Amino acid sequence: GRDEGFYYRATGAELTGTREAGFGGGTHIEWSAFVEQQRTAAVKTTFAVNGADFPANITAWRGTYEGAAVRFQSQHGLDPRGLRLFSDLRLEAAHGDSIYGRGALDLTASHGLGRLAGALTVSGGSSLGALPPQRLWYLGGSKTVRGQSPDTSYSGNAFWLSRLEIGANDAGMRPTVFGDLGWV
Repeated sequence: GRDEGFYYRATGAELTGTREAGFGGGTHIEWSAFVEQQRTAAVKTTFAVNGADFPANITAWRGTYEGAAVRFQSQHGLDPRGLRLFSDLRLEAAHGDSIYGRGALDLTASHGLGRLAGALTVSGGSSLGALPPQRLWYLGGSKTVRGQSPDTSYSGNAFWLSRLEIGANDAGMRPTVFGDLGWV
């Protein structure tokens, strides 16, 4: 497989909960409160099947972080060929060496267009306070800007991205053409 993550070590405790809200359970809510000791995780790969070296992990600010996070995910529309709307709002605040807060919102709409189907995603996030490197926004890889390799130099305290896809209107398999733009 292909691993696109940047890692750091965290040891601590977390209290979490989930809830379905809205008519028919249209919104999924997750919350957590945490206390973690965070530190850098060195890459120690001694063998890889493809012989490739893995990129360096982020250099985390070592410290204890206490905080809370909440996530609201919502979707409307069940027909894969009809109009479907998705939203994902994430908020987090914590205290370590300093106090920081960050939030992000993803909005996606997809709809059948005859023999084709299209989807558009717009996303953005920002922060307050001094973010430790392990909480910066990173762009690159299949979860953000596809075709751009994940790289720790593509990071910052705010971001935006957009994704446009057009593909065959088949529910089982949908080969697509896509374009992604992003800034961090």
